Amino acid sequence: MTTKIPAELSSTPGIVDNSNATAITIDSSENVAIGASSTSTKVTIQAADSDTVNSSSNGHLTFYDDAPFGYYKIRIATTNRDLAFDGYDTDNAWKEILKLDRVDQRINAKGGIMFGSDTAAVNTLDDYEEGTWTPQITASAGSAGTAAYSNQIGRYTKIGNKVFFEFSVVMTNKGSWSAYTRVLGFPFTANSTGLSPFAVSRFPDDTIGANMIAGELQPNTTYSFFTTGSRLDSLHDISNVDTGYYLVGAGHYTI
Repeated sequence: MTTKIPAELSSTPGIVDNSNATAITIDSSENVAIGASSTSTKVTIQAADSDTVNSSSNGHLTFYDDAPFGYYKIRIATTNRDLAFDGYDTDNAWKEILKLDRVDQRINAKGGIMFGSDTAAVNTLDDYEEGTWTPQITASAGSAGTAAYSNQIGRYTKIGNKVFFEFSVVMTNKGSWSAYTRVLGFPFTANSTGLSPFAVSRFPDDTIGANMIAGELQPNTTYSFFTTGSRLDSLHDISNVDTGYYLVGAGHYTI
């Protein structure tokens, strides 16, 4: 049934009915359709090109495009009642794209963030992490035996495929380690190509003298060696490590 708005209503509240077809439909279930003759949801808004917006009884607001898979949904999530944005994927399933976390006041982007007009997936910022790790001074041969440490402090920040780190450690007993000095326990495995050099501000060896010392994280591992000499081309030997002194370093590497 189509009902015209009486003149007394159209003049006072500013509602004017000049339609020549059904513009708004309210069915027996009190569902409302705008631009459509029927609806199965609480509210449906339909444009002339068949694009629609639906509001369901559970509070979801769904946008339908007439192109394949052009479907999006705004909903209140069941967990913590967060506000979530979903997309209907090509595998015929709803997937969460973005969530506004009301408890922790954060934005959770499931697939990451892309800047500007970039479209390459490899340029998506999809990971950020802060944490700690436990550095250990070891060597390339022998075994731990009675090796002991103090002041083992390691921190890192991971942004995408880059890991920024800092650490300090004191070796109080060298145990049964021998050959080349290493620091073990970096938080992520390094990229398989190339060395990753880093700076050393303190090193427990009083025989280095005027020579330099630098760290190098090894490819596809979570440990580093140390180079010394006038050209930094000699691996440091753990026999020269003095127990009870700090080894401190910082840098970054690619995973």
